[in-house]
Amino acid sequence: MRPGRITRTCPLVLSLVLAPAGAGSATADTLYGIIDEGDHAGYLITIDVSTGKAEFVGDAGIASACVLAFDSSKDMLLISNCFGYPGQAYEVDRQTGASLGVVIDDFSPNDALAYHAASDGLYAVDSGYNDSILVRLDPDSGAWTDDTDVIQKGPVTALAADPVSHNLYGIGLKNGQPWLFRITVTQGDAALPETDIAQVDRVLDGLAFDRYGKLYATDGDRLCRVDLANGAV
Repeated sequence: MRPGRITRTCPLVLSLVLAPAGAGSATADTLYGIIDEGDHAGYLITIDVSTGKAEFVGDAGIASACVLAFDSSKDMLLISNCFGYPGQAYEVDRQTGASLGVVIDDFSPNDALAYHAASDGLYAVDSGYNDSILVRLDPDSGAWTDDTDVIQKGPVTALAADPVSHNLYGIGLKNGQPWLFRITVTQGDAALPETDIAQVDRVLDGLAFDRYGKLYATDGDRLCRVDLANGAV
């Protein structure tokens, strides 16, 4: 699958956009990305999952914008900054890319984000260099709602929630090599340690599921599909 090459992109997210009343079916999911370096750093883009072609939406106007999450309960696309303190999460207009303001202030950790629709929770990662911390946050306030757990990988470069199994999947480094892993989630409780699925052949900066449980990823400038069974990219 060959994408449009704009520049290196950071975490991706699939949002569910419904057709107008009377249309009879939902429109296709829209895959969003955020550019994290170069002349268009901070721009929101859309990516065609069939061709990989990327199109600009607009500049979010957020310093160090590099983490995306989609809160389906509020139909809200969130962008967070990766650097600087405090971290903040902003709602972003999906038509223009412009920030609509801060919705979660003093937001930490925010190295990777995944909204878990089944439990209405926002999972976040504070990445380290051998292991990382997984925290479940209140999606309204950003407050920690659960005890922290340790992921035996670091840094964790991507995290996404499977809408079919309701489990979390991520990419993290173990002994310097990128691995695809799974975290089983039951009624909002994440069971760690994680389950290693397979070593992958490249570092993936973003993961996103469509509504059918197909996993997409970016390795920086390509859109890829990832096999959940064996980690093949």
